[in-house]
Amino acid sequence: MSSSRWELTPARAFVVFFVGVLLLGAVFQWLILPNSPWHAGHGLMAGGDWIQFFDQARELTARLRAEGWRAWELRYQGQWPASLMAAAFMTTGWEHPSAVLPIYAAIYGLAAAVLARLCLTFGLRGRMAWAGLAVLAFPSTVLIWGQPHKDAFALVGFALLAWSWSMAWLGNSRLRWLGVIVGMIAALGLMGLPRPYLHDVVVIALGGAVLLAMCFLPERKRSVARGTLFFALAVMAVWGFKMLEKVEKVALCDSWRPERYIPILHEKVGHLLCYRHGFIHAHKSAASSIDQDRLLLDYRELLDYLPRAAWLALVTPVPRGCSLVLQCKTTSPGGDAKRLAATVEMVFFYVAMLGWLGWFMHKPNGDIRSFAIGLFFFAWAVSIFYVLSSPNEGTLYRERYPEITLWWIGGVAGWSLLLRNMRRRQESA
Repeated sequence: MSSSRWELTPARAFVVFFVGVLLLGAVFQWLILPNSPWHAGHGLMAGGDWIQFFDQARELTARLRAEGWRAWELRYQGQWPASLMAAAFMTTGWEHPSAVLPIYAAIYGLAAAVLARLCLTFGLRGRMAWAGLAVLAFPSTVLIWGQPHKDAFALVGFALLAWSWSMAWLGNSRLRWLGVIVGMIAALGLMGLPRPYLHDVVVIALGGAVLLAMCFLPERKRSVARGTLFFALAVMAVWGFKMLEKVEKVALCDSWRPERYIPILHEKVGHLLCYRHGFIHAHKSAASSIDQDRLLLDYRELLDYLPRAAWLALVTPVPRGCSLVLQCKTTSPGGDAKRLAATVEMVFFYVAMLGWLGWFMHKPNGDIRSFAIGLFFFAWAVSIFYVLSSPNEGTLYRERYPEITLWWIGGVAGWSLLLRNMRRRQESA
């Protein structure tokens, strides 16, 4: 791996993951699933939202054939994957999820390329650089790229956002701001297509993370940081508000009845917790549900729950119901295999997370250190949002995978920093 032939580059990362997803996705949809008890037909795994998206895509395809492309919608019945599949079905004439597999392969490859650039920004080289992308090859990711869902787009969106922030924070060229603008608009678009509600969450989380990162910057760089904060939030706010204008507003539920009416928070927090109430009601029998008794009916209950939500955002999925020999039992289709895979993956993830200590125990370049710390808390804030909205281990693992990926890369970079310092001490001894 020390040979330059195997050095990580964004282009190599794209090719590896594009080809890998294309081949493994085809094997998963055409060989593995059809010969398993988890097959729901058409290369889809039983028990997932992708079944609904596939049915919606076929409905939209029938309309397109009858009325033409003018009947196409960006989010058919509120779902971007359904619209994407319908467009692919019409273009290829093939009504099967494999019709969008090349698109998902390209999206996943793009995410790998952007994250490879982030690995290089963190100073990872050789084996450690490829280790930074190992999280993208975990078995559980097959549900991200091997089934038509929203998470692949969210992953590349968050990757682009992190890369844009790194350019604004660490770059020297004035032309970098063009890349920052394009990167942030693309990031918000890719995140907002499947999940338009993420706009507010990302703007708040990014603003708080940049302010926190400024505390670790040298004084001479803080003016640049303030400019980054203002610029990033302005771009994302203007673009995001235009996107949100087209999103259908949902009425608040009767269960959200806070003792006090706070104008700025009432509607936003109400929508979040009403979604939580509906999610809990819809998944009453799920073995992987978390805190079903914590509905969070007012602001006091929400504030009391935040410390636990912050903890769950870091450690979920905790292998509940699994013995030391990893005998996991669940009721969902393929749940045993998914929980077993997640159990092993989370062990590696916890080890990687320990690497973040390296950013605090040692003091590398102040700019990169402040960026790493800000990125950690940005991912944490978004993850807390998901814990509040979707209290289910499986859902949280899949929805939080972009944040888990950012934590993984930062943790691997921290381990690299620790190992380099250990070698220097041994050489100087």
